[in-house]
Amino acid sequence: MTETIKVTIVTCGNCGYKQFWDQEALFMKCKSCGAIIALKTISGDQIKEIKKQFKDQNMKISYSDYRTYPLKIEEVENAKKLYKKHLETLKN
Repeated sequence: MTETIKVTIVTCGNCGYKQFWDQEALFMKCKSCGAIIALKTISGDQIKEIKKQFKDQNMKISYSDYRTYPLKIEEVENAKKLYKKHLETLKN
């Protein structure tokens, strides 16, 4: 059996920016527009808690689509090699 890790990428419902999702987070701030991102699968109780936290700060919540990708160890290693190659081309 090949080991894999799961990588989740969210798309901000406000500006469309894509970023990695922290698996332990209930919500995150969009790195592009600053909107608060919550997954569409979040429960009603959790969303009430989040809304309460940000109500005073007048911040809106952006519900986001997401996609989870399982990555094999070999794919991670290949990505590391490609990244190193990319860094080398930037130096030249």
